[in-house]
Amino acid sequence: MLEIGAYLMQAESAASAARVLGWIIAAAESLAKNALLWRERNELFSGGRVVLAHPYAVVYRVDDVIVHVVRIVHGRRDLEALFVDEREI
Repeated sequence: MLEIGAYLMQAESAASAARVLGWIIAAAESLAKNALLWRERNELFSGGRVVLAHPYAVVYRVDDVIVHVVRIVHGRRDLEALFVDEREI
């Protein structure tokens, strides 16, 4: 998140960085109540799921009642390629 914020502050503005980080935080916080709402993305890794915080994607998995955010990536990235070596996270 720090890297995303720093990039957006440099490339765009502090206001843009705050806005996008707010979307990401809201999406991640929504997982506390709705983690199983999004379908599994086993092509990424076993039990992987993705919630969008446009233009970013929060990639996570759920173990019993614990949500683990694995990575936050720009939505234009090839998610399958990013996780090719991590099929068994």
